[in-house]
Amino acid sequence: GDNMCVFTFGDEQGHNNKITYQMHGKIQPEKVEIPFNSDMFRNILKENKDLEEGFIFLSYQGLMKLEFKSEGTTCEYYMVRKEESAF
Repeated sequence: GDNMCVFTFGDEQGHNNKITYQMHGKIQPEKVEIPFNSDMFRNILKENKDLEEGFIFLSYQGLMKLEFKSEGTTCEYYMVRKEESAF
């Protein structure tokens, strides 16, 4: 079905300095919450903003794959989850 995907950027602790984006799409399963480096994620999105379509694949093991396609070109990126903070 068509579900809501929510990306939250900002500090894991507290509620300040957070930005949230929501997108509709086919999402299965639900409620996967994994922390990633938002600076790296932002740079990947910025570098590929002109490509025609993009996909995000997320695993419970903490791996995110970003795939962007345009006119026979495919760019793939892999990101590993952030380590849990010791605090």
